[in-house]
Amino acid sequence: MAQQEKRRSKNAKIVIGLGILFTVAVLTLLSLIVSGCTQTPAGSGSQAPAIQHYGPIVKDIGTGTDFVSIGFLSPGQRVEFNFSASGAQVRYWVVDEYKNIIFTGAGGGKVQEGGGSFTASGSGWYYLKFSSTGILTPSVLTIYYNVYD
Repeated sequence: MAQQEKRRSKNAKIVIGLGILFTVAVLTLLSLIVSGCTQTPAGSGSQAPAIQHYGPIVKDIGTGTDFVSIGFLSPGQRVEFNFSASGAQVRYWVVDEYKNIIFTGAGGGKVQEGGGSFTASGSGWYYLKFSSTGILTPSVLTIYYNVYD
């Protein structure tokens, strides 16, 4: 009888956690619909802007690992980024065009929000990578970044 109560209690906690995640996802989706975009580069005209703004980018990484592509950067371009996580805390880092880790956020520690900056050393694709620290609690990220020429 006690085992059934423990099982029911555990199942109730899982259902509550999934309910919270669903609510966060719905609210995030509604905010995206109201704002009318998921990624908005700034600038107009034929001349390339000195600063390109991106975000909010909403990324549901669940309890796993995922990335956001910063794009193809040229040497000397600088990127500044920040994010917040709903749900479980995350670890984050930046990977260069050779898949080398060039930046580790918060010394590799778990955070609910963070950010940083880096300068492209070579031409290629750069990525922000995130790993959820939750076992049962997933992570949903809201990410912003700027690229400076």
